Amino acid sequence: MVSTAERVPAQLLFDLDRQDVEGRLSRVHKVCCPVDPMRRYWAGAEAVVTSAPQLATRLVQLGRLLEWSYGYRAPRHLGQRLSRRAPSAGGLYPTETFLLVDTGAAWRVLYYHFIHQAFFAVPGTNAAAVAADLGLRPGEAAVLLVSALWRTVQRYGVRGYRYCLLDAAHVGWNLASVAQRCGFAASAQTGGLTARAQESLGLEDGEALVLSMVLRPGAHEVSVPRPPRPKGLEHLLPPAAEDTPLLNPVLRRVDTFHGRTLGGDRATLPLSDPACWGPGTGLESWADDRYSAKNFRETSVPVALLERAAQAARDAVAADGASAAGIGVHLIAVRVEGAPVGVGTLTDEGRLVWSGGPEWPSEAMARRVGAACQNQSIAERSSFLLVLTAPWDDVLASGHAGYRPLVLACGFAGAALYREAVRLGLGTTTIGGFSDAAVAALLRDPALHPVAIQAFGVPELEAIKVDAAHVVWNSTPPELRRRQRWGRTP
Repeated sequence: MVSTAERVPAQLLFDLDRQDVEGRLSRVHKVCCPVDPMRRYWAGAEAVVTSAPQLATRLVQLGRLLEWSYGYRAPRHLGQRLSRRAPSAGGLYPTETFLLVDTGAAWRVLYYHFIHQAFFAVPGTNAAAVAADLGLRPGEAAVLLVSALWRTVQRYGVRGYRYCLLDAAHVGWNLASVAQRCGFAASAQTGGLTARAQESLGLEDGEALVLSMVLRPGAHEVSVPRPPRPKGLEHLLPPAAEDTPLLNPVLRRVDTFHGRTLGGDRATLPLSDPACWGPGTGLESWADDRYSAKNFRETSVPVALLERAAQAARDAVAADGASAAGIGVHLIAVRVEGAPVGVGTLTDEGRLVWSGGPEWPSEAMARRVGAACQNQSIAERSSFLLVLTAPWDDVLASGHAGYRPLVLACGFAGAALYREAVRLGLGTTTIGGFSDAAVAALLRDPALHPVAIQAFGVPELEAIKVDAAHVVWNSTPPELRRRQRWGRTP
């Protein structure tokens, strides 16, 4: 008979194999419907207005923090669409934000809508139970990050769950950084989220509570400035939207996987990064200078920039000791002046150690990197890449409950690296579409599980960003598509 202790790693290995880009359940599909399951909170509803001055001020402050972290911003160049202040796989933005706030009389759950820039009531929730599960004290607040899984899963299949976690981590890290700048004390809870908390929030199937950001009043809290409202925001409201298809088998697998991650240690994780605020850095430039490179020029960069980026990655994972234990920072140098073409590791002492093995010319290494990353041009044209990994033995030993905090920790590091790229004058982007085995082979260590890749290079500003992953086009006649979405995989 197989023991439970033996079954858990085997189940996780089976589930992660399905998430691999080479897995049949992780093929990329054309997005087939605008999913907005949160419409139930704001459509036809009135925004929350309170006559209590202290609570009204608190909601204004918290709403502005959310805007600076994840709100819409004006296009950088003529002809570009509105984007948001956190990156997202495929620009699908599955992360939704709920606020758990102490009104003075009771706990209350509110939903924040970024187009209306307002809070809306969430009826029927057991806010006190959620506050108890999260260990909140009177006067504290929590921003609950929920993934509308189908927005991403309908395009990326089962591996879309990892992309949802990375998306939420970027939002959470931004929020913590802005909150600390404005005098709040901020921390993340990657564990301690329970099925009861999801039910208490009134979440439906296909909606996953993935991260809680706890905000506490600070000794030197300042007024959060009003973010600018970009033009054309009201045109983003869809005239109609579809709900999550409850019977889709791929979504069911993702939902089940998420359910297995719930629970675990409720320890709070500080996410301070003093270096992200340079001298004279204003809030607007900090929030809007971060962007994902569309492509890179095939240009070499000095090794000093690679060293600084690698050290920033090491500092980021070290700051989150509880969930980031065992995360390694590996380097792939393709076009770096003063460094060999090849792979290396950053030690805990901050030393770069280059691996031995055959020497590859830049062009050959670039082709190998591109092939490992689904032939994405942006990977092949990068100057260097940082790969965040964890030992397979540690991943399997921690089980599903440890997997979500692991991915979130790597997402926090990726968010810090976006800010580091601004300081270094480089372009960067997070790459999630890669073959686990191919990347481990590049690193010459099959015992490693690559979690996220951050690519750096000289940005090609006029490029058009392309999702180069193979797309499975839906050729079903339009009149049958709705039945297809509700009955089986697109």
